[in-house]
Amino acid sequence: MRLARVLAAATTTSSSSGASPFLGVRGVAAAAASSASSSSSTTTTTPPVVDVCIVGGGVVGTALACVLRSTPLTSHLSVMLADRAPPPSSAWLDANPSRHPEPRVSALTPLSIRFLRDVGAWDRVSNARARPFKTMQVWDDASNGHVRYDAREVGEDALGAVVENVVIHAALHEAATRLGVIFPPPSSLASLDLGGDPGTLASVEFEEEEEEEKKEETENGDGGGGADGAREARRRVRARLVVAADGASSRTRTLAGLTVAGWSYHRKAAVGTVRTAIAHDTAWQRFLPNGPLALLPIVGEGTGDGEGGGDEGAAGGGGDGGGLSNVVWTTTNEDADRLCKLSDEDFAAEVHAALRAEGKYAVKTSPAWGSDAAAADADADDGGAENVGRSDFDRLQTSLVDSLLRPASKLALRGVGVAAASPAPVFELPPAVVGASGARGAFPLATRLAGRYSLRRLALVGDAAHQARSISHWSPYDRVGVVNADT
Repeated sequence: MRLARVLAAATTTSSSSGASPFLGVRGVAAAAASSASSSSSTTTTTPPVVDVCIVGGGVVGTALACVLRSTPLTSHLSVMLADRAPPPSSAWLDANPSRHPEPRVSALTPLSIRFLRDVGAWDRVSNARARPFKTMQVWDDASNGHVRYDAREVGEDALGAVVENVVIHAALHEAATRLGVIFPPPSSLASLDLGGDPGTLASVEFEEEEEEEKKEETENGDGGGGADGAREARRRVRARLVVAADGASSRTRTLAGLTVAGWSYHRKAAVGTVRTAIAHDTAWQRFLPNGPLALLPIVGEGTGDGEGGGDEGAAGGGGDGGGLSNVVWTTTNEDADRLCKLSDEDFAAEVHAALRAEGKYAVKTSPAWGSDAAAADADADDGGAENVGRSDFDRLQTSLVDSLLRPASKLALRGVGVAAASPAPVFELPPAVVGASGARGAFPLATRLAGRYSLRRLALVGDAAHQARSISHWSPYDRVGVVNADT
């Protein structure tokens, strides 16, 4: 697994005090194993010693814990995974089509699915809430071109699957538990000491998160607070390697003295759930001036595995016919906030118009209007000099391509013995969006890069190392480093 290899050179037990500014290609495995043998003579009473202490139990941290425990090279290492929040319940993995889907999803590629299968998490995901997509269509609002991919072209049944992030997280947590990962009570990082001498282990102190009942008792004077209570709530562990998997605002990274550089895109991704008039198995993506709009098929509320079709359905969700889809709309901060505040009916109407180039989102060059009848309508439209000029330019562009470039390309291909390319795939109009339901949210997009990804006894992974803006809601594993980036 690439992640196990990427973490490979994160620590060193040599006498050198330096560390590589970026992680190497061989991993925490050999380094932690070597560290384990070199520090085995250290006397340990309390606190306990673990080989790898991962701070941050989200999808990234849990995925790493599974990799370390399931890869033969590192399966002997003790791995602790700490997070301030409890993991998601296994109830998320129950096959329950009537439950409304969560708005945050990931589109998993075959490589991501293979990773989940390798660590023992995919069967639970697949049996619960995975929605395969077989085709993908991407087009731009300012040109008449498009690209379309089909799983059959590469001999596969599907290009990937769309799954709610919480379902992936729950399945990974189950797998990590089976693999013997150590889970302390929900705790937040209180202090970090990476040690000075080469033989010194890192010291990590956690402060246990109080349950609401205990917190109320303490506030009311009924519980054991004070200094003794504070000491009991803190736990310390020594680790041969500490991994920061606690996100873009990583406290672990800050306590280690590492700085980050980055910038904001002044964009947010607005996410939500809509209902389409018919179920579909295509990942649609239209690029608009302020950012891309994606429509991804998902499982939920009466759609079962998403197959089938039907009438328009109801705006609120349930009912027969149609299918549910996840929307990921990247746009300006103000517009994303506006989209989230719209009524379900207005949100559905806006997504429909933006995907089908209607109303304020209409563009004459959209490939959806490539028919002769549509061209005649465009020629007859006298909607202003700007539209007329744009259409004239597009006609000139098409004429040049048809009369010069395409024949020249075919001739050149024949000259080198390459068969003529198959006809371009036909543009398909996205399904009508007829309703919306459930929660919506808008999440800021930014890039942050740590100056270095490792120190002695420390490695950064995921957003703690490199927060990157993706084109839409593609797999989180391109940020973990488990598989090749999907963006």
